[in-house]
Amino acid sequence: ERDRQLKKQQQQIAAQARAGGGSGAAGQGKNKQEEEDLDPSRYLEMRMAAIADLKEKRGPLPHSYNYTLTLSEYRSKYDGWLADGEHVPETTERVAGRVMLIREQGRLIFFELRGNGVHLQVMASESNFASPAAFRAATDPIRRGDVIGVEGFPGSSKKGE
Repeated sequence: ERDRQLKKQQQQIAAQARAGGGSGAAGQGKNKQEEEDLDPSRYLEMRMAAIADLKEKRGPLPHSYNYTLTLSEYRSKYDGWLADGEHVPETTERVAGRVMLIREQGRLIFFELRGNGVHLQVMASESNFASPAAFRAATDPIRRGDVIGVEGFPGSSKKGE
């Protein structure tokens, strides 16, 4: 009974978010910082509505992610091996972690992932997606605190991150 009531409440919240002219996961047109400044219960409602919307559009969300390396294994393997600014596009790795920080720089978005006390900066570039719309569709729903999986090639920023 409780599960049925919870599901009904989530559907109502999702319907309200769609009816309110919101942009789905972006949370009724508010930017990410404005969303985080909301009352915690209202923010939770908006995130639940965004997740319900994602489930409706894309199907069920995965409950696991097949990664090739943990964050600490990635750090052990690539720290000191890559020169500043170097990339290895012929190698593909898959990692997962909790998003602790998001920084947008034009057509680039930097995510700081953390897991088991280790952090890793991940860069998402619009040029690695089929279109700007595909880039936004993949990155816009992501918020601080989400657990995500990423696939890409190892690289180091010009500052060595």
